[in-house]
Amino acid sequence: MLAQGQVGPIATTTSLAGGTPQTVRLDNTGALVQQELHGRYYEQAYRGNLFLAYSTATALTVAGTAMVGLQLWNGSTNKNVVLLKAGGFIFVTSATTTGILLGVGVGQPAAPTGQTAITASGPNFVGGAASAATPYNAGTFVNAPSPRKNLLHNTAAIAATGADPGFQVDLEGSIIIPPTCYCAFIALGATAAAASTNLHLMWEEVPV
Repeated sequence: MLAQGQVGPIATTTSLAGGTPQTVRLDNTGALVQQELHGRYYEQAYRGNLFLAYSTATALTVAGTAMVGLQLWNGSTNKNVVLLKAGGFIFVTSATTTGILLGVGVGQPAAPTGQTAITASGPNFVGGAASAATPYNAGTFVNAPSPRKNLLHNTAAIAATGADPGFQVDLEGSIIIPPTCYCAFIALGATAAAASTNLHLMWEEVPV
């Protein structure tokens, strides 16, 4: 297939209507000229495909079937959950907790038992439709999650008066949670104290 464009500016005197064919623009070396429009996530947020979940003042457990902390279960049959950003911090004394990891789990066709509802969640397009995936503050899964990525190393015996700055990790869509799978934040070393962590997760939902 031969794809052709036009070198130099493409003159238009009016805005083009949706669906109007238009020649792509090339520079004088034949490279495609393009410009990012709006913010990085505008298009997917506007189309109702981006979501955020927020978990506040929870414990955070080590890897096991019964998890406390932010988890996200993909109970859909036709969407992949694409992880974009993860963040949070520990703010209450947790002397033997030395970090936070992100883990993933498989083999979860039904919702986890022992659920605790997420603190807050919803679409990035405010007022839009709810996500196909379901976030929780706590849940018991068929299989324990396996650690996949370090997110935070924290100082032992951290307290509210000397909190570490926390973390904000851009996952860039590098981890995909397909249907019947889930992801979870995991404590490293030992379970973090009750009501000790704030966590958030942003993801995109893409048709399988």
